[in-house]
Amino acid sequence: MTKQRIGIWIIGAWGGVSTTVAVGLTALQKGLSGTSGLVSENPYFEKLNLADWDQLVIGGHEIRDTSFVDAAKHFSETSGVFHPALLQAVEPELKAVQFVTTFPTFLREFSHLGKVQSFRQ
Repeated sequence: MTKQRIGIWIIGAWGGVSTTVAVGLTALQKGLSGTSGLVSENPYFEKLNLADWDQLVIGGHEIRDTSFVDAAKHFSETSGVFHPALLQAVEPELKAVQFVTTFPTFLREFSHLGKVQSFRQ
């Protein structure tokens, strides 16, 4: 019997938190990372019948015009949190993640809100 898939839907899908979740989950699913330090691996949680890593599927909404792979690479380059070899190993899975552009015209229509001068006016 196939195990039920469980979706993780992230708002702001190409941000730092979701990037960390996606890269980390994919690394766990591919056996590239251990489970040391994960609260869900604590013996206190053994009886809870939590989902296996391979049951989890990631998706989300995003307003920025980029790709998930590019966001992960940028996050890695600016923070150094991921080794480039890890990103290369999980890149095919990151490309397969489905995201919805929530408001295609959002950035064009509201970009002035990010400018201090426009805000003061």
